[in-house]
Amino acid sequence: MAQLEYDETGGTSLYFITSFVGLVLLPCTYLFWPFRSDCQGDATNDKTCHCEPCELKKTRLHRKKPYSKLRQRITMGLILVGWVVFIYLVYLAAQVERDHVEYDPFDVLGVERGASEADIKRQYRKLSLKFHPDREGGDEKMFMRIAKAHAALTDEEARENWEKYGNPDGPQATSFGIALPSWIVEKENSIWVLGAYVVAFMIIMPLVVGTWWYKSIRYSGDKILLGTNHLFMHFINKTPNMNLKRAVMVLAAACEFDCRQNPDIGRIRDTDQTELMRLMRALPNLGAKNKEMPLCLPYSIKARALIHGHLSRIELPQDTFEMDKNGILLRCPSLILEMISCTSNLIGLHRAGRVKSCPKLGTMESIMKLSQLIVQGLWDNQPSMFQLPHFNSDVLYSCSSKRRHIHAVAQLAKMRDTDRRAALRQLSEAEYDNVINVMSTMPFINMDVRSEVLDDEDNCTVCAGDMVTVTITLTRSNMEEIFNEDSAEMNQEREPESVEGAEAANQNGVIPNNVSKTDKPRVWEKPKKGKKGKGKKKHKPPGQNKKQLKPETVVSDATENKSNTNEEKKISKCSKDKSSGDEESDGHSGSEDNESRYNQDNADDSDDDAKSHSDVEDDWENLQANMGKRGKVLEPRLKISHEVHCPYFPDVKQEWWWLYICDRKNQSIITPPYHVVNLKVSEEVKLQFFAPSKPGRYQYTVCLRSDSYVDFSISRAIKLDVNAAQVVTENHPQWDISDDEEHSHGDGDTVSDSDLTTDDDDSD
Repeated sequence: MAQLEYDETGGTSLYFITSFVGLVLLPCTYLFWPFRSDCQGDATNDKTCHCEPCELKKTRLHRKKPYSKLRQRITMGLILVGWVVFIYLVYLAAQVERDHVEYDPFDVLGVERGASEADIKRQYRKLSLKFHPDREGGDEKMFMRIAKAHAALTDEEARENWEKYGNPDGPQATSFGIALPSWIVEKENSIWVLGAYVVAFMIIMPLVVGTWWYKSIRYSGDKILLGTNHLFMHFINKTPNMNLKRAVMVLAAACEFDCRQNPDIGRIRDTDQTELMRLMRALPNLGAKNKEMPLCLPYSIKARALIHGHLSRIELPQDTFEMDKNGILLRCPSLILEMISCTSNLIGLHRAGRVKSCPKLGTMESIMKLSQLIVQGLWDNQPSMFQLPHFNSDVLYSCSSKRRHIHAVAQLAKMRDTDRRAALRQLSEAEYDNVINVMSTMPFINMDVRSEVLDDEDNCTVCAGDMVTVTITLTRSNMEEIFNEDSAEMNQEREPESVEGAEAANQNGVIPNNVSKTDKPRVWEKPKKGKKGKGKKKHKPPGQNKKQLKPETVVSDATENKSNTNEEKKISKCSKDKSSGDEESDGHSGSEDNESRYNQDNADDSDDDAKSHSDVEDDWENLQANMGKRGKVLEPRLKISHEVHCPYFPDVKQEWWWLYICDRKNQSIITPPYHVVNLKVSEEVKLQFFAPSKPGRYQYTVCLRSDSYVDFSISRAIKLDVNAAQVVTENHPQWDISDDEEHSHGDGDTVSDSDLTTDDDDSD
């Protein structure tokens, strides 16, 4: 019979408390122990910018650090106290385990196991006289234990029960201990226990759940107010082709900036009106006369003015508008992500026929451009070189002269160090080092694009309506790797190019540029041109007459040759069957020709078998690789990549990217933007879309845009030759049965009427 017992001594409840403390303490230590910040700080101290805006940002962030350090110390102290309590509870539990030993009557009486019955009785009399409850200083419980031990050793039945069941009283009922003290169920404490249950489960829990539910229903899954989501959907649908100025107005009208809907935002002060009017006079393109709701509300105008002031790099009062501006800018990246998500949703609704207007490509790119400008504190008409420290109009004028034509950071990085220092001669050595340090940490992306039709026998052929998979491989490196790269390549290639140029000049009569000065034509003489249509087309060497390009073309040209070689391999692989078919169709007469053709066919068959075997192995390896990638889908994506140099942004910003496919000709978006948030070294992304329903040749563009750097975008063109969809044959040849076969089968299977008759029918 089972018996429930409450914990009287506290041993069972001690196990429960120890287990509960351990289950809470382990995850809290892993989550809240600050052991990662120091390592990250040491890793970024090598190439730190010391310009004035960066130093101001560091001091502003350092003001928050004393409180954060205090919180870290308090957290560490609480965790250490928790571990001390846990170790103490484990020690107590271990002691409780030692108290629960097996019942031994010899140990109770204090005699040896081989003692005689006379020795046992003598010891019993001695202990009973000492612990008898009627005597002074006696102990009733100890006396009962002595009597029980004496009976277990002298009485035959009690001794048999002890040897068999471990207890002189015989088999005992199975007892289950409850890890709760007995005072909880006592009658005197029942009212207090009931009151505690009522307060915990009928008052505190409903309040907590109700508060959480009321707050959660006001936000979307990305912690954005639902009112903001509806506002973005309305204005993007209303303005399908949204420019940058309109995007700023819609962003500033978000409900997160309204103190009535977001208590975390500061309320409008009494002195804000005069300061706001002064700021609005310095911003001519603010659009304060707009009468649309809620674009004309005071909170929207204030947020818009602060964003305009940030983009114009206007100094604001530190105690008022500067604090409000920082609070607004911190919420802008998540709000811009919500605007991009709303744009993608409206495109999907338009394709489903639920909305009439479809957002254009310019709307999506204007919103992405706004993210870059807010992080860097620039306008779209300002040069991107202002992202670098110590750059002003004078330094920019010396870089963009007729001799240099430097308009992008990548062009400055590709210059020789001497030329770069000459272009930045107005900067001091310390300022020049800051420019080099910042530029060396900026991203340099290589993008490899591959398009195919998966789950099909012929991956190279695209038919109407097929699911096209575009695999993009992104490889990120720092821009310091391309310092002096262009000049080194040109110095290595000049010697062989001069020889090839001389040979080409002898053939075509053209004098190349890399020949010695004596071979160059004079200034007043026009260079001779080769005749068109004769001879082979001469290709320019890669290092000759190279112009300085914008970042988009500079970065994309680095991976263009790789993709071309991949496409050529695919084309050659897809054209093998056609070429083999053409060779088989050419017939020759004669026995020697037949014999040679026979040997050639055998060799081709063996080659085809080897190639098919290798193709099968390649397909199997690709399948295993895809299965491994599918297993990583559920892994959490850590939004940590590289820190961005953004001295005018109020917080540390990570380097993120958007990747999508678009149609420049029709100004449409083919795939929704994929948010790349953990591009540290390399990442592979697959974008899928349906091929057009009409056959023809289509050209799309794969775009990679940064959310933090201006003019660091990459675009690659892909061309699809869409064929007509294959017609499914309803009448397969194997189901075609001739009339003769049908009659032959019919004759063998027919049953005559005489075979179905019975003996009774015959007798009748």
